[in-house]
Amino acid sequence: MKIGLISDTHLNGDHPIAVPNWVRQAFAGVDLIIHAGDIEVDEVLEELGLIAPVQAVRGNVDWLDHLPVSRLVPIDGGFAAVAHRLADARRAWRPGVILLVHGHTHAGEIVEEPGLTIINPGSARKPRDGRPPSVVVAEVVAGQIRAEFKFKPQPADG
Repeated sequence: MKIGLISDTHLNGDHPIAVPNWVRQAFAGVDLIIHAGDIEVDEVLEELGLIAPVQAVRGNVDWLDHLPVSRLVPIDGGFAAVAHRLADARRAWRPGVILLVHGHTHAGEIVEEPGLTIINPGSARKPRDGRPPSVVVAEVVAGQIRAEFKFKPQPADG
């Protein structure tokens, strides 16, 4: 199972399209997309839904009341616990959870703990970690997770 992980898209009317082309390319062929919040407008979820089914949670700046604060998502070999803040994702943990997905910090990271992978895909629009905007593509096979950052292409220097 191939999963696209995205967070902190912060679309608030200042972008002509909800999902940038580099994200569409990064998510080509994924089976599922998980959005870890700070979406701001439903158009983001609608456009992501044209790529693959979407599971999303509400972030701290979202007014999307139809989204939960956290959720469990079935994945190959277990579940993903998803929330905007890491503390909420940890509270959503249950036996069988093999992946925690969160956002909020705008700083991407992939952390391995015994029996658990914790992923913050960074921000698809406004990173705070000195790197370009990012998403993550995770391959999950029988509970084993292999994840890789996909960054927005940057213009070549000079």
